[in-house]
Amino acid sequence: MVKNDRVLPIFEMLFNELEAIILEINQHGAQLLMDEKYSEVRQIIAKVETVFSFRAKLSDLYDEWLRIEEISIQSQIIREKSERETSSGMLPFGQCTLTEDFDQRFDHVDKPNYQQSQIINYGTILSTNSVTLEQVIDVWKEIYENGRSYNEAIEIVASRRDLKSIHTVADKCTRQLGLNTPEFKKLIKEKEKLKNLLIRKFPSDERYIIEELSSKKLERGNL
Repeated sequence: MVKNDRVLPIFEMLFNELEAIILEINQHGAQLLMDEKYSEVRQIIAKVETVFSFRAKLSDLYDEWLRIEEISIQSQIIREKSERETSSGMLPFGQCTLTEDFDQRFDHVDKPNYQQSQIINYGTILSTNSVTLEQVIDVWKEIYENGRSYNEAIEIVASRRDLKSIHTVADKCTRQLGLNTPEFKKLIKEKEKLKNLLIRKFPSDERYIIEELSSKKLERGNL
């Protein structure tokens, strides 16, 4: 059995590999279209659909693994509480709620590398300034405030965060927001729409989003 501390890096690696494969297929498909090789384009489309299907299954598996981990920790807490006795420096049984104990336990658990979410209150997944949100806003700042192109922006953010692949950042700006690349580029130019989308995706971070997107500066729309 794979140890828990090795599972998240494996998911990270698989997601990164899939994004690299999708990018390569898209580039190949674009070249085939330019060359008007339409029969081969149909084959490429079939490959993309297969990869997308696998990525969706991998995402479901990742979510299920998080759920199982959460249940495991809750069960451990309940077992410990059933054996707890009143002693010095420890609350008597019943005075510390399961939620409090669960939250405290998770303060010492590494956050998932892929989404960096916190899991609290019986497993409700809250963003709390998640890495996804932070990277999206970082990309927005590079484009909106610093006049970078989209490609430059995701490369800068990936480098700044010491990520091995720019596709990890690109994925957060697109798939994890329910967008494709052209849609995200268009949204960057419309700050209010971007703000509303992020608030819908990360409602617990509304104040953070409003503060981060409050800049009035716009150098140029070089996407």
